[in-house]
Amino acid sequence: MDKSAFELPWQQAFEFVEATLGGRIISVERQERWRTAFYINVEVPGGGVTPVYYRGARDQDTGGLNIRHEYNILCALEKNGIEVPKLYGFCEEPAGIVMAWVPGKFDLEKNAANDAEVNAVMQHYMEIMARVHQGPIDDFV
Repeated sequence: MDKSAFELPWQQAFEFVEATLGGRIISVERQERWRTAFYINVEVPGGGVTPVYYRGARDQDTGGLNIRHEYNILCALEKNGIEVPKLYGFCEEPAGIVMAWVPGKFDLEKNAANDAEVNAVMQHYMEIMARVHQGPIDDFV
């Protein structure tokens, strides 16, 4: 879908995405979920396309405080070597995180090939959680 099909507040978000990545949005798809989020493809200089994900604030956020907190936590995780999607920036208005669009599927138990895949993903998750809890707490205050 073309970015011009969306309301004014989202036009501001799309302008932020283009300025941040130094490119031009070529497609936007709204993710159907309870919070506003978009899958966006940005044509960048040199002719490549960078897929990004715009994660908007929850409706009950006041001034984007919860989404800003989420962004700060992601930055702290990244700083401490924990795998998070590449962070491009934080859009103030409308509040949202611009990050790499990481392919995947939700509902692990429904979409996994078998129990071994579920167990492997959960094992990896637990390893990451252990690393999170070994990091310096000051970065998360």
